[in-house]
Amino acid sequence: MRIDQIARSNRGEATTACARSIRRWRIRLHPYLLSGNRDRQTIVGRDQFLMCMFLLAWPEAEADEIIAFLHNAGSGRIYSRSQVSRRMEELKISRKLGSTEAYQASLPINLLKRQIFWSRRPPFGIFGAERRRLIDVDECGIEVQRCNRRYGHGGIGIRIVKPGHYSKDVK
Repeated sequence: MRIDQIARSNRGEATTACARSIRRWRIRLHPYLLSGNRDRQTIVGRDQFLMCMFLLAWPEAEADEIIAFLHNAGSGRIYSRSQVSRRMEELKISRKLGSTEAYQASLPINLLKRQIFWSRRPPFGIFGAERRRLIDVDECGIEVQRCNRRYGHGGIGIRIVKPGHYSKDVK
């Protein structure tokens, strides 16, 4: 509406807005955010910083764990779940599916092996190999030993990876 009214005024046509509003819109097209003339009350400053650092360290944490951490390490206030989730939404921190990665996966030798596997031709890697030659379902056994948290919190475009044990016998 503002752009239309400014364009009509520039052409000399009649407008529904007053001349003072059109002059103000030419200076500042987008209106100020209505804040209710008071500061934000929930999870600001040090508590907000601590919440972000906590989620970087433990992305799979639940809202209750975040609240307990903020109470113990922050200002001592007790926040509600809705306050925590609303603040995470404002900070563009979303809940997403996470994955468990072995502790050994980030070792330099294993990173080199992974790079060689994906970038070299057979017999050293799979680059250029047909997909049908890569699938082998001969003997397969699947076993669930324990439950793992599947969801975590992270910024948009950030993958949630939780380090875990490599073998089945270490839980």
